Amino acid sequence: MSETTPAPAPATEASTVTEAAPASAMPASLAAAAAEATIVSSPSKTPAPTGPAAVSGFSVKKMDRGILTLNMDKNFYVSEDNQELLDIVDDLSSTTPQNVLLTGPQGCGKTELSLWFAAKYERPVIIMNCATVRETKDWFGYRDAKDGSIFWHRSDFVRAIEQGNCVVVLDEFNRLHSTLHNSLYPLLDGRRSTFVEELESVVVVGPRTVFFATANIGFSHTGTHTMDSAIEDRFGYRLNVDFPAVAKETDIIASKTGLTREMARKLATFGQDIRRKSTGL
Repeated sequence: MSETTPAPAPATEASTVTEAAPASAMPASLAAAAAEATIVSSPSKTPAPTGPAAVSGFSVKKMDRGILTLNMDKNFYVSEDNQELLDIVDDLSSTTPQNVLLTGPQGCGKTELSLWFAAKYERPVIIMNCATVRETKDWFGYRDAKDGSIFWHRSDFVRAIEQGNCVVVLDEFNRLHSTLHNSLYPLLDGRRSTFVEELESVVVVGPRTVFFATANIGFSHTGTHTMDSAIEDRFGYRLNVDFPAVAKETDIIASKTGLTREMARKLATFGQDIRRKSTGL
């Protein structure tokens, strides 16, 4: 499995595996959309969110700290092939572990594709900001004090995987050092459980839990780490997400903003030109 992919890729060079990109993943000047609040869970302390919110175009139906239930974004585009593949992931999650690795250029909709999966199949979702993990125990919670006593606070990550039927998004996964993968190995493979000393109990992944990991791979991305074969082997699917062709991007912009098709086409072409120039091709 290749360790490097060019980024960002021109919209015309769409992957044969997947072609998914939401209008919300485009620059604001293209989509002309209002800014949306993004809720991302930290592996440690997670403050209770307040008020209405949206995550990358997906409005929040229900909020349980860092665990969200989302409404569909009707403007999000996923190719028929990938819808069929993710249907299979949904079906097989009842009987076998399902882990999906999403790669592709920044801003093409990797995180949003996992949110689309959660919204379509009506599953709660938690987005883990992997860049904030500094120690292996950070996945499972943090020490806290109350009424003169010290106790271990169970993380939203643990709550999410234990409840089952949940989508767990390991966002920017390759910003984790390889040593921080170790505690995830038994959760991602067939064991689907691990003993956590601080909790003094075994954490068991609930049924129908699906893990998605997103990664920007390539030498142009600073602060990232190479994923070893032990962790990559635990992801049964690897999808390369790319920008849609101009015609499809035109449809998305027109639907999202209400602009005329001619103006939407100009913006889509402009966006494609910027992406092509950024690659030097």
